Amino acid sequence: MKNKTKQKQGILATNSMMNRIVPHILILTWNVNGLNAPLKRYRVAEWIRIHQPSTCCLQETHLTHKDSHKLKVKGQTKIFHANGHQKQAGAATLTSDKTDFKATTVKKGKKGHYIMIKGLVQQENITI
Repeated sequence: MKNKTKQKQGILATNSMMNRIVPHILILTWNVNGLNAPLKRYRVAEWIRIHQPSTCCLQETHLTHKDSHKLKVKGQTKIFHANGHQKQAGAATLTSDKTDFKATTVKKGKKGHYIMIKGLVQQENITI
């Protein structure tokens, strides 16, 4: 009798695990080859708004530190940007406000060639 009860509990646990919604993360990487032109920034921002990635990694932004406000996209509230002193290279990571992301460490290349972010997404360690 005890075996049948354990089997039923195991089946119920398996069924509840199978019916559970498994969260996913959509990460977009894109070499934008410069974001200084307003029309190009608009098109990139519109594409990001439509596809709603959890995290968007942009390479070759060609923006300086003073231009980092140009990376704002509605729905992407956490913005990390690495850049050099000239309008070349540049990397940026935008994270959706719907993603429960908490950055713990941010490492940037001095010339803007890379940005590495360690943090937590839904209590799981992740490195972007």
